[in-house]
Amino acid sequence: MPTGKCPICYIGELGPVQRVNRDAPNLGPRVTIVDNTGKRLARLGGLCAGLGVDQFMAPHGLCVDSRGDIYVGEVSWTQWPQLFPNDPMPENLRSLRKFRKVS
Repeated sequence: MPTGKCPICYIGELGPVQRVNRDAPNLGPRVTIVDNTGKRLARLGGLCAGLGVDQFMAPHGLCVDSRGDIYVGEVSWTQWPQLFPNDPMPENLRSLRKFRKVS
C-alpha cells in the first residue's frame, strides 16, 4: 500500500459463504485494520457469522469518521438464508453498526 495521508486501511471481509471462498481458511466475516505495510493493527469480528456483539453477518461497506469511529454496513438480509437456511429471519436483523474508537 502506498504511504501518504491515509496510512491505515480498513478491510471488510466476507465469510466463507460464496462459492469462490467457501474452502478458504481463516476468512471473516470481520473487519481487519492494517497499516500501510500490511501489519494488522486490529480486528473486529471473527471466524463465525452471527448476531453477537463480536460477530458480523457479512460486512460489505464501511467508513470512518473524523473521530475514528467505524460504521459497518452489512448485507444481512441477503446472507441470512445462505448462512442459516433452517432458521427464520429475525425481525430486527441489523444492517448497520457503529464502533466507537476508544483510546
